[in-house]
Amino acid sequence: MDENMRSRLAESVRSFHIPRLGEIPDVGLYLEQVTRYVNQSITGCGLSPITASMVSNYVKQKIIPGPEKKAYGAESIAYLIFVSCIKNVAAMDDIRTLIAIQRATYDLPTAYHYFCEEFENLICYIFGASDQLKSVGKDKTLVLIPVLVVVMERTRIVLDA
Repeated sequence: MDENMRSRLAESVRSFHIPRLGEIPDVGLYLEQVTRYVNQSITGCGLSPITASMVSNYVKQKIIPGPEKKAYGAESIAYLIFVSCIKNVAAMDDIRTLIAIQRATYDLPTAYHYFCEEFENLICYIFGASDQLKSVGKDKTLVLIPVLVVVMERTRIVLDA
């Protein structure tokens, strides 16, 4: 990859932001609205989009909380964003295990905040938008491992292209 392309890539990831739990609509979104919202949230880093059938499958497999009266709340959407970020490099059983560990270790607002911070941190570092990794949270282990896998996989794909 030439320096001009690397510079443009660094600039685009510098502005990448995953919505925090307080920024996610909690009015209850219907399935099509949820897929649109999640896909818009992850589009800045080249992740593959989710579909309505994928969301329904995640609910059936009890990976994410299901809708109430056909509407998905902020917690379900946060889990969907997390799953969307790692689904291409982690098996669903592994994702289920990671979520179970998260539930036993941190409340969702804390864990999701750590995940967002670390994901953005690593994306910026890997793609040259930052010279160093920032320290995030008290114990980054639960967040860092899946995020590193995703970022390393994405980096390999982008750099090979």
